[in-house]
Amino acid sequence: MKSNSYLLSGASLLGLAFAAPAASAAFVMGAMSFANGGLILRDAAANPTTIPSPGPVASLEFLVNPQDPEVSPYGTQGDYASAIGAMVVFNANPFSFTDTGLLWTAGAFEFYAQSTTSAEFPLTLHIFVTGFVRAAGFDDTTAVWVLTTQGTTSSATWSSSVQTIPEPSATLGLFGFAFLTGCAVFRRQRRA
Repeated sequence: MKSNSYLLSGASLLGLAFAAPAASAAFVMGAMSFANGGLILRDAAANPTTIPSPGPVASLEFLVNPQDPEVSPYGTQGDYASAIGAMVVFNANPFSFTDTGLLWTAGAFEFYAQSTTSAEFPLTLHIFVTGFVRAAGFDDTTAVWVLTTQGTTSSATWSSSVQTIPEPSATLGLFGFAFLTGCAVFRRQRRA
């Protein structure tokens, strides 16, 4: 029985040794918000549409204000602080909800879309884009970009934010460690 306990302890330590490199990676942490100008909501045939739309909104075309051509982050947290004052460039404009790949850049940060879902409400459209953020000096980091439109016409205003998500393998490693520690404490209390 005692040898099984040592075997379990050794396997746990070995598992933590392999999980440690994942937990020490340099992931982008924080959040960033930006908005400016308007956009045109388009249906599947690329025609301007409204909310509520006769058919689902399938793409967005970002409009840039000629008097103020920059879209700039106005709120940042964590690693995104260096993006304040940087210009946001939409690499996919118009952006179709089926697009994947580089969507926008903000300073040193690039957002790559992997999947998009949307939800229409009477006065607004919510778009959720999952993907990852890439920046020099950081590992690719899972992120969600949420864009919300304001207005029901085909030309609406918008606001957005991106939030990075901690790496699952690091979280699972921590949960595993907590579980094994709890088991050891429970076992010792049972023996006493």
